[in-house]
Amino acid sequence: MNENDEDRSARSQVTLRLDRDLLDKIDGLATEAGVDRTELVRRLLAEGLAHRRVEMALVDYAAGKRSAWSASQVAGVDLYEMLDRIAEAGVPYRLDPDAIDRLRPGKGSPPSGSPPKRSRSPRTTSSAEASIAALRARYRPAKTRLLFVGESSPAGGTHFYRADSNLYRATREAFGAAFSIADPPEGDAFLAWFQELGCWLVDLADHAVNRSSAGDRVRAVDAGTPALAETIRLTEPGRILVVVRRIAPAVRRAARVAEFDDGAIDVLPFPTRQWRPVYVDQLAGIVSDVLGTGSPTARSSAGDAPSTRRAAIAERSSEYGSRLLHDVIADVLRKHGNAWMKPGAIAREIADGDLWRRPSDGRHPPPSQISARARSRSYAGLFQTSDLGIRLRAS
Repeated sequence: MNENDEDRSARSQVTLRLDRDLLDKIDGLATEAGVDRTELVRRLLAEGLAHRRVEMALVDYAAGKRSAWSASQVAGVDLYEMLDRIAEAGVPYRLDPDAIDRLRPGKGSPPSGSPPKRSRSPRTTSSAEASIAALRARYRPAKTRLLFVGESSPAGGTHFYRADSNLYRATREAFGAAFSIADPPEGDAFLAWFQELGCWLVDLADHAVNRSSAGDRVRAVDAGTPALAETIRLTEPGRILVVVRRIAPAVRRAARVAEFDDGAIDVLPFPTRQWRPVYVDQLAGIVSDVLGTGSPTARSSAGDAPSTRRAAIAERSSEYGSRLLHDVIADVLRKHGNAWMKPGAIAREIADGDLWRRPSDGRHPPPSQISARARSRSYAGLFQTSDLGIRLRAS
């Protein structure tokens, strides 16, 4: 029996009666996608089921029947993605007791202080008249160390390179935290600083898609992957930062085409609502690690002793039982060949092996604590986090 026979034997056959008009449309899509009718129908059913599960979870959450955590289980997605869907649907967020610990950012997050000042328009060009493409080209660095990848320009007309978007404000705050600057440059001055540090932001879609249907968004993002692959080839960034979780698969596809190391791709939550402090804290840690701002996780210069990041990764405890949770997480990841692992799987292994307990109450760490520790600014040089889970950075 070959692989295809085994695959067929594992599936149940279902007979459907479809209208001729619908069948013709399916055939047309199948021809366009280069697959047969059966495969396309199978894909459509899987995608439709996944979409329906999310819709049902959102309805239950909006009605107060489920917490965000419970809704994520019904939808079959992780908590981060569920909260993104809640925000996109415009459903007011309720901070239920079960989620408080999961949403608490790392302790290294700086206080927000006073509200940010109104940013001035970049240089002498009116932000209402300048095209995003021209602004992006203006601020392209000579050598790209950090390549930020977004989904698209916001439909409302704001943009990072117009210094008036949520992404701009949160990124400015993160850079201030990374460099220990209470009042970092703003507007044109920040964008020029961003450029001088070797940082650049590009978008996958060439037009605003945040008010488009889910299907149109996917198609626009997919259409932008060849251009992103070429950008990665040309710029050869030291690390790629995905600032919208849902586009991570598309960014990885582009990176594979460009033969870029997947271990140098980080996926951050978009800095809206409760995710802003998480984004700021994570990005501050990555900036410290990559740009060497003098933090404990910064890279050491040539001739110095090995950096904390590399030393931490090189440590291999002979047995579990470290008093430090991040050491235990690292050991679990090494045991599994440093494959991507979800926080829940790591938490179960720690509990099953009784590898670590919280000093405060003697309990095993929940998945939320595993996720928070891996995402903390303090461990940006040790752990890589994304929509796929957690793993160690390559040494």
